[in-house]
Amino acid sequence: MTSAQLLGSAAVLGACAGGYVPSLARAATRVALLSDGANESECADVVRLYRGKWMLASAAGAAVLSAASVAIAGCTAKGVALAVLLLVLVVLTVIDLATMLLPDVITIPLVVVGLLVNASATVASLHDAMLGAAIGFLVFWSLYWSIRVVSRREGMGFGDVKLACAIGAWLGFRPLLHILAAAVLLAGLYACVLAMSRKISDDHLIPFGPFLAAGAALTALVGTPLYGLVTG
Repeated sequence: MTSAQLLGSAAVLGACAGGYVPSLARAATRVALLSDGANESECADVVRLYRGKWMLASAAGAAVLSAASVAIAGCTAKGVALAVLLLVLVVLTVIDLATMLLPDVITIPLVVVGLLVNASATVASLHDAMLGAAIGFLVFWSLYWSIRVVSRREGMGFGDVKLACAIGAWLGFRPLLHILAAAVLLAGLYACVLAMSRKISDDHLIPFGPFLAAGAALTALVGTPLYGLVTG
């Protein structure tokens, strides 16, 4: 199979998997809401948010990210692992954008699976993965409480803390600083665009999960080749 055929196959498989993202998002959101005490009618109202535009957007995003994973890591265990991680990040991005939630039913298993994947050093060594999970959790836990104490409101959800832990478990501790920097930069740019277009108010909440996911994707796909270029 040629490189073009391999990338095309990865894109098609990614698009097919991405087509199921809204269904996965609906199921995860329903579980999260029911566990928080919501009733079925409230769940139905929120689940309706996933209809329409999300199908095409998630399929396109998954196709691009799957092809990029194979282009960067090849048709290897690492390439497959990155594609799976990025697909789950697409699911979490869709959920967070629609509902401001990052369900435990996804984030907590994502931590465990990341550590299991790296038990054989697929993406990072198990040592780096365990450190990544611990550091990701502690850094974002500190940020969560710092923002809450200073602003006296929840500027970051605790789901972001668990997502950072999961990303660290998959990618290791070394890229975490770059991921955080990219996430903050992207979120800041987005807030500036909203402010300039006067579509943001003082009490407007911006979900941070999508930017954290984007930072992880950029670092996983672009950071590795750049690091290799710099270090020779």
